[in-house]
Amino acid sequence: MSSTLSFDAHDLPDIDYTGRTPDNRKHSDPRGALRWAYLPMVITLSVNAIFFVAWWVPEFARFPGHEWLYNQLTPLASASLTSQGQPVSAVQATRGSVIATFLLVASLPLPALFRARSWQLRLAVPALLGYVGAMGLLINFLSLLARRQLPATFIGLLLIAAWVTAIGITIRRLFWVNTDDLPRRPTKVLWIVVLVALLHPLAIAIGRRVFAPELRTAVAELQTSGQDALLNAALIAPATIPIYLSGVAVVLVAWAWYMMVPPWQPIRTPWKRLSSSSEPPGLLGPRLVVLAISVVFLALTGATASYAGQARAQQIEVGSPAADLALTCASWEQQLSNKPTQTVAFSGTSCNTVTAFSGFAQVGQHTLKQKLSPLRAETPDEAAISGRVVGAQYGAVVVVASTDGKGFQAGPDQLQGIRIADGQRLWTFRCDDDGGLRLRFAEADGGDDPATGRVTDLAEPPSVVAACSNGTVSLDPQTGKELTR
Repeated sequence: MSSTLSFDAHDLPDIDYTGRTPDNRKHSDPRGALRWAYLPMVITLSVNAIFFVAWWVPEFARFPGHEWLYNQLTPLASASLTSQGQPVSAVQATRGSVIATFLLVASLPLPALFRARSWQLRLAVPALLGYVGAMGLLINFLSLLARRQLPATFIGLLLIAAWVTAIGITIRRLFWVNTDDLPRRPTKVLWIVVLVALLHPLAIAIGRRVFAPELRTAVAELQTSGQDALLNAALIAPATIPIYLSGVAVVLVAWAWYMMVPPWQPIRTPWKRLSSSSEPPGLLGPRLVVLAISVVFLALTGATASYAGQARAQQIEVGSPAADLALTCASWEQQLSNKPTQTVAFSGTSCNTVTAFSGFAQVGQHTLKQKLSPLRAETPDEAAISGRVVGAQYGAVVVVASTDGKGFQAGPDQLQGIRIADGQRLWTFRCDDDGGLRLRFAEADGGDDPATGRVTDLAEPPSVVAACSNGTVSLDPQTGKELTR
C-alpha cells in the first residue's frame, strides 16, 4: 500500500534572504588589477634613460652628487644598451650588465602580457620573468655584499625588489579578473612625445645616438684633455638644434607606428570594419598620413643632424677654438696640413694665463709672472700700439710684450717668445738698462698693420725691432737672438 504526498506551489512558505552573496574575486576591477603593471617598465626605463643621457651627452653627466647617484642605480643600468658596453660609474666598471639588460628587456612586453586573453601569456610568462628577476636580485645582493659594494648600490637593489614585487602583485590580482573585461592598451600616449621634447637632454641623447655618434666621441676627448672652458663646445652650437629635433622625431615615429599596429588599436578600413570592438573605430588613412609625415620629418631632421654633427665633430677635432673661447684677451693659431690646428690663447685679468690647444683639446696651460695687459706700448717712432695684448705671430712662435710694472698701463720692459704648440716660453729679451722699451714687428704673419705695431722697413727680414735707451736691436723671433745686418 502506498500513498503520495502532494501540495501546490503556493503552499510553500515565502523565504526572503537579506544577506550578501559571497564573491571570492577580491579584485574584480580590471583597471585596479593592472595598477602596478607599468611599474617595472617605468623603473627600468627611467634608470637606463639617466645612464643613456650621461653617456651620450657628457655635458649633463657631471652635477653635484652624480657619482653617488650612478653607483646607487648601477644594478639596473644596462651598459650594453645605454653606453656601448662602457661603464658610466665606478661600480659599473667592476660588473657585467646581463641582469640589468634582462630586467630592461623583460619589462617592455609586461603591460601587453598582462592584457593577454591566454592565461599562459597573462600569468605564466610574467611569473617566469618575475622569478628570473628575483634570482637576479639575489645574485646581485650576494655579489655586491662579497665586494663590499652593498651600501653604494642599495637604492638599485630596492628598485629591483620593487620590480619583482609589482609583477607578483599584478599576477595575484589578475587571478580574480574576468579576461573579457581587461582594457585595451592605452591609445592616448602622445604625452610621451611631449615629455621627451621637454626633456631636452634625453632628446639630444637620442639624436646623437642615432645620427651623430661622432659628436659624443669629440666631447669625451675634450673632457679627457681637462679643458673646462670648451666642455660645452658641442652642446652650445647650431648643430644641437637639428640633433634635438631628430631625437624628438625618432620618438614621434615610434608613437605613430604604435598607433598603427593591430590588433591593439581598433581600425576601420574601407573594405573591413571591426564592429566587435568596444572602442570607437578609427580610419586607417589619417594614421597613415601621420606616420608618413613623421617619417619625412625624421628623414629631414636626421640628415641635417648627421651633416651638422659630423661638421661640428670635425671642427672640434681639428679646428681652432678661438671663436668659442670666452673671456680671452687674444689668440693666435697655426694651420698644419693633415694635423689639428695649433692655437695659443691668453686670458686672465692680466692676460698672462697661456693655454695651448690642439684642435679644441687643451695640451698645456701655465701662468706667466709678468703681466701682458694693460700696456702702454709704442713703436720706435713713438706711435701708439693698440690691442689688449701687444704681440705678433711668426710661424710657430708668438712674440708678446710684457712688463713687471705694478702700475696701471705701465710700459713694456721685455719681450717673450711663446711656442704655439704647447704654450711654453722659448726666450725672453730685456733691455740692459732700466729704461723703457719701444718695439715693432717686421714681416710678421698677416702683413703690416701700424695700429698693432706690425711695421716693416724696406728689405727688412722677419724680426722684432726693440728700441732701448742705449740702442736698437733686431731679434730673431724664433730664438730671440740678435740679428746681424
